[in-house]
Amino acid sequence: MTTLAPFFSGNRQICRDLFEPFQESSVFSPAVNVREKDSEYIIEAEIPGVKEEDIHINYKDNVLKLSAVTSQESKPDSGEYHRFERRYGSYERSFKFPGSLNPENISAKYENGILIITAKKPEESKSKEIPISK
Repeated sequence: MTTLAPFFSGNRQICRDLFEPFQESSVFSPAVNVREKDSEYIIEAEIPGVKEEDIHINYKDNVLKLSAVTSQESKPDSGEYHRFERRYGSYERSFKFPGSLNPENISAKYENGILIITAKKPEESKSKEIPISK
């Protein structure tokens, strides 16, 4: 059996330059946190560099859909790039809620690259301690 270990160990920089682009993802995929409180759901998405007008939020049939698009900036004509890492592309993520929400009770704010979506739970889905009668 042939092994590539001698090739890789002697040529680390060449191998990094050759294979590293395949290891990195060029997909625009922001980090998302989803929290649940007694009275609301909170979705936080990190999408820095995306313009507010390029972010879309839609709610239908208990599913909240978040989508965003970011475009590639044109490269300056002067100088030759050895690496260009600014990301671009589209992103879509859906979140299914356990019950129906009132779309009027869903709000969003976008500040410093963080999108925060707050969805108030309907009254009947809030938790309540039930006492045991004697």
